Amino acid sequence: MSPDGGLRIGVTAGRRGEELVGALTRLGARVVWGPTVAVVPASGSALEHQTAAVLATRPAWVVVTTAEGLDRWLAGIGPQRPAVVAALAGAGVAARGAKAAAACRRHGLRSVLTSPAERGVELARLVAARARPGDRVTVLADGNGSPAVRAELAAAGLAVDVVAPYRWTVPAAAGPEAGGCVPPGDLLRELCAGRLDAMAFTSPPAVDGLFAVAAALGIEPAVQAALAGTGTGDGRRILVAAIGPATAEALEERSVGVGVCPLQPRMAALAGALAAAPLRVSSFAGPGRLTLDARTRTVTGEAGAVALSDLQYALVASMARRPGMTCPTGVLLREVWGAGAGPAAGRRRLEVLVSRLRSRLAAIDVNLVTVPKRGYRLELAAPAGVAAPVSRGGTAVG
Repeated sequence: MSPDGGLRIGVTAGRRGEELVGALTRLGARVVWGPTVAVVPASGSALEHQTAAVLATRPAWVVVTTAEGLDRWLAGIGPQRPAVVAALAGAGVAARGAKAAAACRRHGLRSVLTSPAERGVELARLVAARARPGDRVTVLADGNGSPAVRAELAAAGLAVDVVAPYRWTVPAAAGPEAGGCVPPGDLLRELCAGRLDAMAFTSPPAVDGLFAVAAALGIEPAVQAALAGTGTGDGRRILVAAIGPATAEALEERSVGVGVCPLQPRMAALAGALAAAPLRVSSFAGPGRLTLDARTRTVTGEAGAVALSDLQYALVASMARRPGMTCPTGVLLREVWGAGAGPAAGRRRLEVLVSRLRSRLAAIDVNLVTVPKRGYRLELAAPAGVAAPVSRGGTAVG
């Protein structure tokens, strides 16, 4: 991107949007920032009640699903902070991803478990496999209350207490501009009018919030069409970017294809991936089409359709979100199994899955290319070496 290009990118991020907006602006983009998710802190009395329960029960495990939650909790409990830190230090601490683990270290806690794929349910399963029946587990919940994490732990016979320092909410569609932001309704109108080249999403709640605002304004079909590339009227495609697999899945569940997904789920990586993406042009430009349906785990190409297993589908989706890019082995291991790239057994497991998937996709003229010592790349057969667009739920990507 360059200042002369003046590409316009819509950003839906809430509290940490400034980081992404700043990075994109430095890369020469013109950014329309309309947060579709906001944070509401818990009341002092609610936090006090939840904290008292933790101190009374002395949990065997603490599951930290969010760095922001840990920071807000310890900052909001005043003189009880030393007692809470001591209680947490005496428990096994599980952190969902690098940010949560870093927050634990900042507060003097040593996390003994992390989820490489940064998924809360996977972290809960790791805890359940190590905890004893009846152990008490404190879940430091995200803004949605982390219901899947709590359910997983409860199903394993563990006693679950919840600390929820904040909750997510959807901002009002209209209102005054503030802090460099426009109301989310203004962002959606820019999108539907075809005045944006790309949309960047940084969390599943931001995806849900965007469609909630669209529904409140009565323009959900127009927003869906714009994101799908069928509503701009001039044939241009909106490039949809997701910060990581969880956000990509939230979009794909709404039949919105993802054309940019950085190898690491970080704001700076997302900005860099957008800067390198071929904006204004489909990353898979050509006559063919590949459709990935998350609900049926079916892949449809020019030569027909094949049904895939859950693991096979996860592998295809991981590569399809990065059209034309070689996906490193470590990234695929993390996103398909939640495992790091270290053990040779993990690499062998990936090779076996690739071999089985390759034979399934060959029937519909889709190739899985091995790039020695680097990883794998998805290629679609097309005349004269021209690649073809990828889509999910019938929606073209890129």
